Amino acid sequence: MSAEGSPRSLTQPPQAELAAAPSFRVVDITEAVDDAVQAAGVTEGLACVYSPTTGNIVRLHELESGLLEDFVRLLQRLVPAGDPGRRASLIAMLIGPAGEVVPVSGGRLALGQWQRVLLIVLSEEAGRTEPAWLVHAVGS
Repeated sequence: MSAEGSPRSLTQPPQAELAAAPSFRVVDITEAVDDAVQAAGVTEGLACVYSPTTGNIVRLHELESGLLEDFVRLLQRLVPAGDPGRRASLIAMLIGPAGEVVPVSGGRLALGQWQRVLLIVLSEEAGRTEPAWLVHAVGS
């Protein structure tokens, strides 16, 4: 708890991106999420990372090029090309949640050795005003 008696929290927008394939992007947001946790002053608690965009998914996973290539091939087999918005929504339903909760310990994300916080962008819709992702860190 903060000095005022309420949980500390912070919302942070995205930073860097990593291209994976023409049909979607995988953005490694781990460092930005960790920075948001540190800026919020949370040393023990939780960081909830969430995307308010239907065509985005937040996942905890290893960021490895072979895995991403296999993932692209799997998606192409599961969900054939078609209307981009509908395709992105279907893929999002199949492969993951809009958010993840990560423990915070010692003021840092408590991730496994190779785990990263990944934003998978399945659809880039023009005119969107909401951020690609948000992090809300709470704790003491």
